[in-house]
Amino acid sequence: MATYIVQRGDTFNAIARKFGVTPDELGALNPQVTNRDRINPGDVLNIPGGELQGSTDMSLHVVANEMGVIFRGSGGVSCDRGNAGVYNVTFTTQVISGWAWHASIGSGDVSAVTPGLVTTQLLGNSGRIIQVRTFDDAGNAADRPFHLSVHEI
Repeated sequence: MATYIVQRGDTFNAIARKFGVTPDELGALNPQVTNRDRINPGDVLNIPGGELQGSTDMSLHVVANEMGVIFRGSGGVSCDRGNAGVYNVTFTTQVISGWAWHASIGSGDVSAVTPGLVTTQLLGNSGRIIQVRTFDDAGNAADRPFHLSVHEI
């Protein structure tokens, strides 16, 4: 069983819907809630499953080196490097079409500065792949380490 921290604007029924249960099923997991119309931000609810904690607003991230090797990531992610500066990042556990994302050039080593540019685009119909393209500071395709953050909106 996982927990969920109630956020501003949440309702008991909306939380139940978000986690695919009825309000009565969610109520059975949370006997401490005596009035379903009175839940407050910061309240902790038991939810079915074991994957999510905190807000239902999901954020996924990837930090990859210039060869596309992920050394930090979340959300069941893989990265395939194609031509110079082309990386296809696949989120295997979550459809991300309709989400917002942001990428930047940089490694996990805060002392290293890597100049360059980055672009992104959602690929194909699966809704799971973001293509990251990196460039040197002159605009030429080049292998660069990158960070990619994806946020549910």
